[in-house]
Amino acid sequence: MKKTFKLFFFFCTVLIIPGLCQAFGKIPDTGQTTSFTNTFGEDADYTINPPSYTKLDSNGNDLSNSAATWVMVRDNVTGLIWENKTDDGSIHDKDNTYTWYDPNPATNGGNEGTPGNGTDTKDFIDALNAANYGGHKDWRLPTYKELSMLVHANNYSQAINTAYFMNTQWADSWTSSTNAHYPDHAWGVNFSRGNVYIQLKSDTGYVRAVRGEQSGSLQPLIINGDGTATDPSTGLMWQQGESGTKSWENALTYCENLVLAGHSDWRLPNRSELQSIVNYTRFNPAIDRTAFPGALSSHYWTSSTSPHSPDSAWDVDFYYGDVYHRNKSGGMYVRAVRGGQPGSLALSVSPTNRSVTKDAGTTTFSVSNTGTGAMPWMASVMPGSSWLSIKSGGSGSNAGTITCQYSANAGPSSRTATIRITATGATGSPMDVTVTQGVPPCTYSISSSS
Repeated sequence: MKKTFKLFFFFCTVLIIPGLCQAFGKIPDTGQTTSFTNTFGEDADYTINPPSYTKLDSNGNDLSNSAATWVMVRDNVTGLIWENKTDDGSIHDKDNTYTWYDPNPATNGGNEGTPGNGTDTKDFIDALNAANYGGHKDWRLPTYKELSMLVHANNYSQAINTAYFMNTQWADSWTSSTNAHYPDHAWGVNFSRGNVYIQLKSDTGYVRAVRGEQSGSLQPLIINGDGTATDPSTGLMWQQGESGTKSWENALTYCENLVLAGHSDWRLPNRSELQSIVNYTRFNPAIDRTAFPGALSSHYWTSSTSPHSPDSAWDVDFYYGDVYHRNKSGGMYVRAVRGGQPGSLALSVSPTNRSVTKDAGTTTFSVSNTGTGAMPWMASVMPGSSWLSIKSGGSGSNAGTITCQYSANAGPSSRTATIRITATGATGSPMDVTVTQGVPPCTYSISSSS
């Protein structure tokens, strides 16, 4: 039975460490629906954030799915806007190729590439922005992960959704991402088979421009202290430890049977999910070793079968971060993932602590449901905090504001009150937040004697 659900965010008492992970928000499903095994847990058994696209006209207005012509495509899962390629000899023509060039040392990975005269990637992007293409001047090259998420894992020869991304060339398309080990190489995506690897910046490649919030900002991973780490960008919870090498079928079974940190809904990640924890600013290994201290510079299985070669599945090589397919009978490493259930509730309260002055007053906390479904909640002041009470917002559903009032502190020391928010059945519930009140300043009286 195929499972369909959306991702939600996990909240718990955690330690945040400065690991590196590209921010994505929702990761679109790979689109793989064909089953290649009777063993449960393959990519086709799960649909997470189903792919959804909208055709746009030259002003960014929505068009119907049946529109015969369109200028741009919006990815409704990520929010990114993509250039549509043409076959008309214009700047958008599918046959145009470019060398990779970026003179900015902050973004070129230590090698600017090969400039041209209207024939390099910077020239192409500059021309789009100068023309105010689609009414915007913020077009750019996609990152490695952004472009790879367009790969349709159910297709080969044309490994993209051709109903929206017409005139796609199946050879390598450039990304903005430089290889950390070989700075004269940049990452490219091959839309014939869906593989991802590097090529010399002096080579020529195709380009599909994108605009929208770049998914390349550095985000901290969260160490949950129970053998798992959570990516706050995607909501995915990851197994931290290593489990040795396994065949692909055994990797599926291992993840489906895994019980870790009180959870039993683990699975083998699909190709896009596993790529999301690759750190392309480093290599050997290309992953955050603080969040994954035992991670190896080796190949890890994904749940996604290569439709070009069904006896092979895609893997991610964490030495560099490339994506390729290898025979399922071989032994590779495994990292289980979990995330997303229908109607899952997730309690979030912000901030978790307020510091207030000695004087009487009020302060607020914001409550939200970052999952799906209706989440009733209640707030109460814990015993021993009689100086603080809930003025309004003591209960609600999904989003709401708790307003607390407190009396003046006339004592010699600061004091802390705890408010507990409970949402039955929600991840993160109950959640305690605190109000810490300062003390009056010390005063001294000096008298003189004669």
